[in-house]
Parts: sequence; structure tokens; C-alpha cells
Amino acid sequence: MIIRGFYPGCRHPPRRATSNRAAHRAREAEHGAITAEFAVALPAIILVLTFCLGALSVGIAQIRVDESARVAARELARGADESTALRAARDIEPQAQLQVAYTSENVQVRAERRAPGIIGSMTGWVLSSSSTVRVEELNTGQPNPDSPPEGENENKSEKET
Repeated sequence: MIIRGFYPGCRHPPRRATSNRAAHRAREAEHGAITAEFAVALPAIILVLTFCLGALSVGIAQIRVDESARVAARELARGADESTALRAARDIEPQAQLQVAYTSENVQVRAERRAPGIIGSMTGWVLSSSSTVRVEELNTGQPNPDSPPEGENENKSEKET
């Protein structure tokens, strides 16, 4: 039995006979097609990559703003000078603007910074973080002058009963 198109001892089916000239013209017609497609796609690839890297830099900057606010609040709660605490925070994020607020029991530090890179320049986003920490007692054995006298910390519901 002979199968049409099958030749014993041959691994591949036979190819159609084409002239070298026709094959050359077909290759010439497609020459440069991939280069043109790549040239069209390259700006889109660069734009997507730019926004991805910009988002990454914004995320890193936000983490640094969070950390600088946390470090400054922790240092102030431990009793450090305000200049020392702000210097420690600026070591982490030099571009952060820091604001400190004190209450009777807490210290709050707010850090702000403009978003970096192309995202910050296009959107004008401001990254911010706030950290509030309870002021620790001084180690001198004397009560903290900013804390309320004893007895005022009790809940009203306990006083009424």
C-alpha cells in the first residue's frame, strides 16, 4: 500500500518545488518587519517600565517617611532633645518636613515629603505619616511634669461607682 505523499526512508514530507528567485522575493518582502514592530512597541514598553519604577520609588519613599516619623516620636518619648530626634529622623529621610506636637501623655510627629520621580512630578502627591507615642517616665524617679497628677487617670465610670 502506497500512501500519497509518503516516501519510504524519508523523515519529512516532500516540499513544493519553488524557484530560488521566488523564495528570495518572499524573504525580501518580510525583511525589516520585526524591526518595525519593535520600533512601534518600544515606546510603550519604556513608558510601562518608567511607571513601574516610579511606583517602586514612591513605595520606598513612603516607607522611609513612616520610619522617620516613628524614629523621631520614639526618641522624643524617651526624653531626647527635639533637635537630636529630628536629626535622627532626617538621617532616614533627609527630604522629610517634620512637625512635633506634645500632649499631656503623648508626643506626635508628622512627617511629609513630596513623592519622588515621574509620579511625584506628574501628580504632585505628598507622602505623609504620623506617629504617636506615649511619653515614658523619666528615670530620675520624679514624675513627668507633663503628665497629669495621680488620680486623674481613672475612668469616670469607676469614680461614679
